[in-house]
This record gives sequence, C-alpha cells and structure tokens, in this order.
Amino acid sequence: MTAMFMQAFLHVIGVTYANGPMAAGVQFKRSSFDAPPAYAVAAANIARTSRFEAFATYDLGVAKLGVGYDGSTTGVAYNSTSDANAYSLGLSAPVGAITVGFNWAKRDVNSLTEYVVKYDLSKRTSLNASFGKQTFDAAPAASTTGVNGQQYRVGLYHAF
Repeated sequence: MTAMFMQAFLHVIGVTYANGPMAAGVQFKRSSFDAPPAYAVAAANIARTSRFEAFATYDLGVAKLGVGYDGSTTGVAYNSTSDANAYSLGLSAPVGAITVGFNWAKRDVNSLTEYVVKYDLSKRTSLNASFGKQTFDAAPAASTTGVNGQQYRVGLYHAF
C-alpha cells in the first residue's frame, strides 16, 4: 500500500492602518497545493496562486461604510471565475443595541447579497442572524440555467 500525502501552504504578509473613523489594509497571499500523482487533475487545477487583497472602512457616525477588493495576480486556481477580481461593498448602522447591515460582492458572473442583524447582549456578547443569496449568472455546461443558492445563519459570539 502506498501512502499519499498532500501539501498545502499559505503565506500572508499584510499591513493594517486605523486612525479615528478610518481603517484600511492590504495583504498579499501566496498559496500552493501539491497533490500526489493519483490526484493529477487536482494538481493541474490548483497549482500555485497569488492574491492581492485590500479594504477600507469609514465610520460616518450614523453608519459604517466598507469597500473591498480581491485580485488574483498570478497562478492557476480552480477555474477562470475564481481567478477574476472581486469587489465588495458593505454598510452597517447601529440602532440602539441592534446593528443592521448589508453586504454585496461580485466576482466575474458570481454575486452575493447578504442582510445581517446583530443584537448586543452585552459589551462582549452578541447574537447574529443573516440571510444571503448567491447567484451564478452563467449557465454551467450541463445546465440551461444559472445556479442560485441561499444561506441562513444564526450565531452567538463572545469576545474574550
């Protein structure tokens, strides 16, 4: 019996700046995946990839606005869609102990819309509920329609 090993590596270097109502950051990620010969298809499709990510947020007082960017710089990923640049936009607003928010992201023909409600139980504990819808606008080869999905999440969070 032959042992098969897979290796995956992720290296990240980044910097974040925060002062007053503004925060921003950039990071560079380099990952690799080495598969044994039995997984030749996986090895050919995943190989090495580098990504550049950036974000900025600004607290307007009554709401917080955020933007993000995720771009592939080199390498091969799962498919051409995952190599496309991604853009995101988020907005959240506190209303007493409740914070409501909206997130939107797009990568090539994929898009995600998410609605979030967070209820602060205390300074360090909150209850979070979200609903999201993901769409894939292009039809896969075996289908005549795009692929859509929905997500529902409920979480209890505590900061230590």
